[in-house]
Amino acid sequence: MAETNPRLVIRPGTGSVTQADDTLLAAMMSMGFPEEEARDALIKTGNRNVQNAIDLVMAQRENGPLPPPVAVPVPVQQPVQQPPAPAVEVPAVPSGEAGADKLKSSYDTDGRAQHALKEQEELAKQVRKEQAAKKVAANKIKLQLEQDKMIRRMKPMVRKAPTMDPKALGEIVTEVREFLKTSGPNDELSTIAGDLSAALAALQSGEAGAAQPAAAAAPAAAPAAAQGGGAGGVDCMLRVRMDDGSQVTEKFRSEQTLQEVHDWVAQRRGDPSFSLLDTTIPSQRRDLTSELSSSLAALGFVPNASLTVQAADKKDMVSVAPEGATFHPARPPMQFGPRGGLGGRGGMG
Repeated sequence: MAETNPRLVIRPGTGSVTQADDTLLAAMMSMGFPEEEARDALIKTGNRNVQNAIDLVMAQRENGPLPPPVAVPVPVQQPVQQPPAPAVEVPAVPSGEAGADKLKSSYDTDGRAQHALKEQEELAKQVRKEQAAKKVAANKIKLQLEQDKMIRRMKPMVRKAPTMDPKALGEIVTEVREFLKTSGPNDELSTIAGDLSAALAALQSGEAGAAQPAAAAAPAAAPAAAQGGGAGGVDCMLRVRMDDGSQVTEKFRSEQTLQEVHDWVAQRRGDPSFSLLDTTIPSQRRDLTSELSSSLAALGFVPNASLTVQAADKKDMVSVAPEGATFHPARPPMQFGPRGGLGGRGGMG
């Protein structure tokens, strides 16, 4: 008797099976098993599943056909009516490289299409971002050009402001302030606007003083002349640059003394150890320490002037030569001999 496969245990089917299951038979035939051999294996295994039938076929091919199973009587049970199982079509597996290419499903194509679409969206997003950045940079450059144009146009107006018509100057001040509202902050334009506003206030104060009746102005002129001022008690706009870089504009009366201005600055600084410099004309700045008792009118600060605060610890730093100062060369001048050559010690004879 031939040796049987130890892995295969053939058990007789429950009940009498006389017909193979069509679905299981079609599956085995699609795998290459002959119809008669597959049908016989399914009947003998009781249509349990395809794997049992395949094992039986392989065992028969190796060991020869097995004896028919002994029928064991089993109690007959009432069959349960079940709907027939749908037919399952198992596609044939192609072989070779061509078959491997055909096995690539449509998921690969869909994945590539989705990846390409995502790359296009990312590229479009990047392009939109770069375009927005370029637009912002272009607007910033355009705004800077407009501000520079306004600065070049307004600088001459600051010099002409004390002699301009108050109405025309007021329109210019309004124009600068409106421009600052629309263009955003600009330190240089803000300084120009402050200078023009101070000049406008001084002009308006001068007109108010000139409009007073001559009878009222005449008695007031005498005390002012006695103090050395000829402004008749008009307002004086002072722009003071502090030693920390900030600027303050304040209105004083022309008969007030420079000492009062000094005390006002000391109160703001919290320290009286400083000196005031007249910087109305930057190229002719002067130290006012010895003129604290003079009136603002006598100092020529009507209708406006510019002062700079110099801290005491920086007073020794000379930025402008004092009046009457002379400079000596670092070494004596060269001496020329009778022949026109350099003479003296270190010279050529």
